Amino acid sequence: MILVHPTLDALLDQYRDSLGLQFDAYRNHIYRLLNSINAVALLSDIELEKIAIAAVFHDLGLWTHHTLDYLDPSAQMATDYLVSINQDDWVDEVVAMIQDHHKIHASKHDSLIVELFRQADWADVTFGAVGLQVDKQPMHDIRQQFPNAGFHKFLLRRGAAYSLKHPLKPMPILKW
Repeated sequence: MILVHPTLDALLDQYRDSLGLQFDAYRNHIYRLLNSINAVALLSDIELEKIAIAAVFHDLGLWTHHTLDYLDPSAQMATDYLVSINQDDWVDEVVAMIQDHHKIHASKHDSLIVELFRQADWADVTFGAVGLQVDKQPMHDIRQQFPNAGFHKFLLRRGAAYSLKHPLKPMPILKW
């Protein structure tokens, strides 16, 4: 199990103030994603690094831009980061992980880690009912190590608030 990932932790710490009280909840969500993908796929160090970077940024615009329409801001922050570390060649794959992670249907991107990321996020948000299928014991261990810490309650409150304001309009983050 991955308990510490230096890039992930260093990046996430830069957004501690924006995340506020949700810092631990979001950090645990990210580590559940990373570990669930790692439990089902043999990842190279580079793939793991790309997933960690995408994981940090994938929902971050929710806090930094204060909107449920956060996929583009999140993707832009990831792009800016990758360019700043001279990893321009990773932008396509990392941005695809961010942009496609709420897709209801499989990603059309040709990278396996993009689809694994999408499935892992759906599995985490739905408590394993939909998405990536991880054996019970490893998933139990991952959830024990990285508890929910109010992440789902936060998402439900934000989603309910949006739905009350826009009862006939689907949330902008849902993609077909």
